[in-house]
Amino acid sequence: MGEDQSLLHLLSQEMSQQQGLIAHLRREVDSCREEVGALRDCLSSNGVVDSVRFLVHLHRRRFNQACEVYGLGPCAPLDAVIDIRAVAYAIGNFAGYSAMRALREVCQAARSAAADILDPLCPGHLYLCGGFEGALALSSVERLDPHAGVWEVLPPMTEARQYTCAGVMSGKIYVCGGWAGPQPVRSVECFDPDYARWSPMPPMLVARWGAGAGVINKRLFICGGLDENRQPLNSVECFTPPGVPAQLLHVTPRLQAAAQASAGSTGSWQGVNAMAERRGWPAAVSLQGLLYVCGGRDEQREPLSSVERLNHPPSIWLPLPPLSSQRAGASAAACGGKLYVCGGAFGAQMLNSVERYDPKVGTWETLAPMLKRRAYVAAAGIAGRIHVFGGSDGGQCLETAERFDPVLGTWIELPRMTDRRSGAASVALMDFAFVAGQTAQAPSGQHQAVASRGQGLRPAARLQRLRVPSHSLPGQASSSQPEPSSGSKGPAVAGLAAAALAVARGLKRIRRRQGSQVSTLELSPAGLGWKVDGNGELKERVEKALERGGLQGTALRQNKQWPTKGEVIRAIPKDCLVKETGRSLAHAAVSTLQVLFCGYLAWKYIPMTAAAAPLWVLYAVVQGTLATGPWVIGHECGHNAFCNEQWLQTLVGYVLHTALMVPYFSWQRSHAVHHSKTNHMTEGETHVPRLQKGSTNKYKNLAKWFGQSTVAMTRMVTHLVLGWPAYILGGATGGPAYGTTNHMWPFPPFRNGKKDLFPKSWKSKVLLSDVGIVGMAGFLMWWAKTSGFMPVFALYLAPLMVTNCWLVLYTWLQHTDVDIPHFDEDNWTWVKGAFHTVDRPYGPVLDYIHHRIGSTHVAHHVCSTIPFYKAKKATEALKENFPDLYLYDPTPVHKALWRVSSRCTAVQKADGHDGMYIFT
Repeated sequence: MGEDQSLLHLLSQEMSQQQGLIAHLRREVDSCREEVGALRDCLSSNGVVDSVRFLVHLHRRRFNQACEVYGLGPCAPLDAVIDIRAVAYAIGNFAGYSAMRALREVCQAARSAAADILDPLCPGHLYLCGGFEGALALSSVERLDPHAGVWEVLPPMTEARQYTCAGVMSGKIYVCGGWAGPQPVRSVECFDPDYARWSPMPPMLVARWGAGAGVINKRLFICGGLDENRQPLNSVECFTPPGVPAQLLHVTPRLQAAAQASAGSTGSWQGVNAMAERRGWPAAVSLQGLLYVCGGRDEQREPLSSVERLNHPPSIWLPLPPLSSQRAGASAAACGGKLYVCGGAFGAQMLNSVERYDPKVGTWETLAPMLKRRAYVAAAGIAGRIHVFGGSDGGQCLETAERFDPVLGTWIELPRMTDRRSGAASVALMDFAFVAGQTAQAPSGQHQAVASRGQGLRPAARLQRLRVPSHSLPGQASSSQPEPSSGSKGPAVAGLAAAALAVARGLKRIRRRQGSQVSTLELSPAGLGWKVDGNGELKERVEKALERGGLQGTALRQNKQWPTKGEVIRAIPKDCLVKETGRSLAHAAVSTLQVLFCGYLAWKYIPMTAAAAPLWVLYAVVQGTLATGPWVIGHECGHNAFCNEQWLQTLVGYVLHTALMVPYFSWQRSHAVHHSKTNHMTEGETHVPRLQKGSTNKYKNLAKWFGQSTVAMTRMVTHLVLGWPAYILGGATGGPAYGTTNHMWPFPPFRNGKKDLFPKSWKSKVLLSDVGIVGMAGFLMWWAKTSGFMPVFALYLAPLMVTNCWLVLYTWLQHTDVDIPHFDEDNWTWVKGAFHTVDRPYGPVLDYIHHRIGSTHVAHHVCSTIPFYKAKKATEALKENFPDLYLYDPTPVHKALWRVSSRCTAVQKADGHDGMYIFT
């Protein structure tokens, strides 16, 4: 008894101490709350912190914490949230349990009904990693912007690997295993698109290649594959990234020991129940919180048609109806709540067949075959379509890509990759992922992720497209889940966050309406947000730009609310993106016939004499103006805006541009770079302004000696007449990052920049362009030999010079003016570049002849695949949705041209203004 009493006495003392410590901590917490509240009030009253934005950020943090406690992924469906016991209990107490059950059923039904339309609402990029070309394993990485149709080369992986697999978690790409050198590897690399860099991750438990991968509940699963002896595996392992709660997995002692050894701050690997069959080169994909593994190769090297599905938790593999054909080396992708399996190999035969599985019905159906036979192919679903890349046709690795539209049931060819590759890993990375009031950014490097810098909080537009796709298994939550802390309050926080976002949405609309009305007081450096106190030179430059420019300060306004690329694209009506082949061919035919008819009249009725020289000058002006129409049609073809038939589009563009002495494929590549880096000071392509070094401007010095009008006229004439050939042959006005370039010869000595304007896969296309130019030059020489030089000059060369003048005039005025800024690498974004393009009034006649290339160019830069005959409607949509960003200069074109020629000579950086360069 004495010992028990002494023990109780000690426990009583310990409890008293703990109670005192708790009371002290409570006082400290209350004191901290008071200090934080006072600090918030101080910052808010001084305009440093916006109270609405602060609450939104605070609620987002709390919401994220609640998601971590419950183990919810960034795209968990609402019915999975309702299945959490604490959430269900709160809803049941408030609304009744019958209402809770009805809400869950409505969530499931709504998610099922919206599955086909949710994917197109979320833009993103498609990434290709590794693979092989011939006998060479690749470490290169590239990504495709599906909307712009442009490939971009990214930093390579640290290790070349083929037959690898990959998955996306929390906006990062994980590339796992593969065959590197003489053996398979366990190594894993992670690519962070925000910083465009690779970092090593914990290695897998088993070295494997030709495996399948999928992501469920923020965990990456690697299934099957081949070992070092080329024998298929049935083992499965799971990678849990840091910050994700670990789960109880079924593992063997050996795998558990390996998992414990690899665990760390960068995540850990664990074994999962093995598949029922051994599979090498399976096709795997996650869909609605489940992992599907299809086909592959068995121990006898025979292709499989069987399909398995993983339910995790509790890590149970279930058999599903088999594929209609056996296949190994196929690729799987998910889209619209359905599973697609594309290509593969059956023995020595490469397949182009495609099958689709509907989980609701539980059956497979055969779809339209791909355009090419492909095995060891990469596939991914994004924007409501299936994209397929590379692979092998049995003889060589492919550089072609194609896209399947489930609505139309057709395949179309996509722009070719920069490298031929087979056995690569492909993933789709969305620009933004959404969770009931939370925005989790997920894309990409310096091309898209930078677009969100400096734009502040933009919750309003993102709330409009709140996405709740099904990436979790309904009913997966169980009693083993931890109870939330009192500070989490997930449902309440979600409601508060949604309310705060709605308030921010209203504030943004008010600011947008106010921004569209520019008063005289606002047309000053201070009124536009410029920090010019104590900087008289900068103030004078801005004032001159406002005085001389025609954009009413729209382009120079500071602190704009920049939308994301996806928001801009979605503002365009969907019917504007539909290409009509017949209509496009009709416009091409009319433009071509106009040129031929005008040439026929001149050849027939204008004599080749000196007395008729004025008529020939008039003919050159008219014919050169008419010939710009076919040039614009070829421009449409180069942007994939002419028709859906890729072969027809390429044929029309190649013929029209070759007839006008334009190297079609070379121009197509450089023009795509121009669109991807518009108004970029170093990586822009065409009309990149010269950077003034020091305080000396050589053009202003020349103007002092010869007069400003003389210098401006000389500059305008040389720019219009010599600008196009100088650009084609020497890269004049191109970005300094590419050095001296030549559209006819993509080899030394024209490769002296930090970047290669024509990557490896484009060099053969440049030479193919040369074939057309040489053929056209040969025809002109034959013509001159048989008819003399003067008919060739009068009928063809003189009008061609006028056409080239129109090309330079359009592009010069579209991206240059005294009040149009340019940006450096750290502050440029795609959205800024697109919205610093200018529309101008060219009149109905030129708009008809030149297919509105100058009056709807902003819409063209926002989405270059819009056919020109629908660009006017797209322009109206941009005016309505982004009135404070859309640029239109009503200045007559001849006055604007003179202003640009005389005033836009060099730029200087405006210190302290987001890396902005304005003309001096």
